[in-house]
Amino acid sequence: ALCVLTIAKSLGLSIEEIQKAAPAMQNIPGRLEFIDEGQLFKIIVDYAYEPKAMAGLYETIKMIPHQKVIHVLGSTGGGRDKARRPILGQIVGKQADYAIITNEDPYDENPQEIIDQVTKGALLAGKKKGENLWRILDRREAIGKAISLAVAGDLILITGKGAEQAICVANEKKIPWDDRRVARELLKNNMSEEKSKYPIGSFVDLFTNEKGNRRLRAHCVLQADGAVICTGDTDVLTALDRGVSVLIDNEPRYYQPKDGAKFLLAMSAHFSNSYLFASEITQP
Repeated sequence: ALCVLTIAKSLGLSIEEIQKAAPAMQNIPGRLEFIDEGQLFKIIVDYAYEPKAMAGLYETIKMIPHQKVIHVLGSTGGGRDKARRPILGQIVGKQADYAIITNEDPYDENPQEIIDQVTKGALLAGKKKGENLWRILDRREAIGKAISLAVAGDLILITGKGAEQAICVANEKKIPWDDRRVARELLKNNMSEEKSKYPIGSFVDLFTNEKGNRRLRAHCVLQADGAVICTGDTDVLTALDRGVSVLIDNEPRYYQPKDGAKFLLAMSAHFSNSYLFASEITQP
């Protein structure tokens, strides 16, 4: 995938063209593998487990349009190179907006001690615990934390295991595991929870000062058929759902997205400094 992206850029393809093509690339499983369950942000699972590979990954994602980077990582135990642990933490501490350090393959080592060693590097890079740095022993919980932090346009990186099918622990035991499967499960659960916040008749009010001193406002209502009716100031909103753009006019505009509730979330995420309100109202 890295070679393909590099060639595409050298051939003069636009960032937008590369972005559209990237998720469809036939990757080696666990190597720059996109996880897509219809969410409004990107997730990449990659095997990168040592500093050189991690640095290469960050070079690669420069060609993939995104907002914030949320990185879930750990480091391997079992006598592997301990010196690389704080280096990994430092790379991610510098490059990612949010770092979540978790268990990977501890083998016979104390997984919390490995996490602490990686964390040391992230702290040296300027990350602050509880603000943009978290230590979460349970890898599933760590991935869930990343998903909870992500908004439309963000990029989650889950590194260290790629397509591996187990977490290796003490006494040569293996716990069944697949980062890709877990990410998909958590995405589906998260999306179901988000949709439940927006029943039929939910509305969203959006406010922003994005256009200089001009105060923009849009009002959108979710319909029974899944459509969204919007009124508000003229502006082009990027739905961030397959690149579909929607025009909001002073006159009501009827729009039929694939998923009305998800569309409301996308629009709220589009505005900087926006305020979102949702409540159930009576349908006419």
